[in-house]
Amino acid sequence: MTKLIPELQQKLDKQKALYKQVQEFAELLPLFKNEIIRHEYTPDRYCKFTESYKGVYFAWGICWSVIEPTNYEGKYNSEGTVSVYVNCLTLFNDDLYNFATTELFKTMQDVPMFHNDVLNSTFYFEPHQVEHGLDSIVSWYNRVKAEGDKILKQKKREKLERELKELENT
Repeated sequence: MTKLIPELQQKLDKQKALYKQVQEFAELLPLFKNEIIRHEYTPDRYCKFTESYKGVYFAWGICWSVIEPTNYEGKYNSEGTVSVYVNCLTLFNDDLYNFATTELFKTMQDVPMFHNDVLNSTFYFEPHQVEHGLDSIVSWYNRVKAEGDKILKQKKREKLERELKELENT
């Protein structure tokens, strides 16, 4: 094979360097390997891997970020974290918001993570913590959904009983 002309060799070298970064990033976060490879994500910039995990929708996505997490007070080394914003209002509704939020923070208090931004319901995980953290959120979601259905039925029952009582008193 003939030697590549310098311009093409430069392009090839640049592409090889990119693919090396993509491969290392995919190895760092195997849970998102397919997305990393498909979009050629590298760990030096923000990227949104997905909007759902095991059936739970995250409107703001499951993302990689290299900037300091919001409301973080420690020293940040900028190596990157996976962030997950859990919006209880979009996942549930007004009637379950307080219950869901309380249960979320109870669930997550013992889950290993880099940072918990309590003010924004955002959890920041180091690569080795991501899967356990996401699985914990999914367990919380399924539990709140099941218990929430009971709570909503009870609230509806109480409302109907009040309405019936009002009808009986008229």
